[in-house]
Amino acid sequence: MDIQDIPQTISVVSREFLEDTMALRMLDAAKYVTPIVENTLPTTPILTWARPTGVAMDKLSATEEREGGTLAPGQAVPGFARESLSVFSPAEWEKNKSTLTFAVWTERARLAAATAK
Repeated sequence: MDIQDIPQTISVVSREFLEDTMALRMLDAAKYVTPIVENTLPTTPILTWARPTGVAMDKLSATEEREGGTLAPGQAVPGFARESLSVFSPAEWEKNKSTLTFAVWTERARLAAATAK
């Protein structure tokens, strides 16, 4: 189906808009551009969703009092294993991780800035 055939209004939200409004969730941004309000959407506590979908959660966060109790919009949303989100195979990561970590990037940026002066 082509996007013009969808019988809905579509709003495009830029990264700058998300940053300016400090939108942390889709619902935070949607309230500025659509008539959606949070209490009209079905919700699921993150912990209730994570367990049956097999999504890994940090044990300290996986409680109702912490992130696990946060309500997320939607129901029956599929989960993805952390490993399936990687662009590298485990072997590729092991081979290249010494060049791909944040610490390496920041060190290279510092060196580049120092040599550019």
